[in-house]
Formats: sequence, structure tokens, C-alpha cells
Amino acid sequence: MLAPTVPHQRLTMSRALLATANYTVLSISGSSKLTTLSAALASDDVSAMPIRAFLQPTLEIYWCP
Repeated sequence: MLAPTVPHQRLTMSRALLATANYTVLSISGSSKLTTLSAALASDDVSAMPIRAFLQPTLEIYWCP
């Protein structure tokens, strides 16, 4: 699958598959992704932002500018 604005392939996994992971890490870069993460952390409505389903205390989050 090619993202519309990125000229390289990316991997997409289903929520069901990701939920079976023993070790979860979220890696993001850029200020816009940090803003999105902050918005996701501000509420728990998974239907509005599916990433919220994975924002658990065991999730390791790495961000770089």
C-alpha cells in the first residue's frame, strides 16, 4: 500500500492483530503527530480516534521532532 503523500510502501495492520502483541511501541515524529497524540490522550472516545484503544499504561511512546 502506498500512502497518498509518501512515495514509499507502508505496512497496515488490523486492530485485532495489534491487540495480540506482547510488546507495544508507538513511534511518531513531527509536531503535528505530537499534537494529534495530545488530543488522543485528552479523551477516551475510541470511535473518534482509534489510536485510543492502544493508549494503555504499558504502551511505550517515542517521539522525535
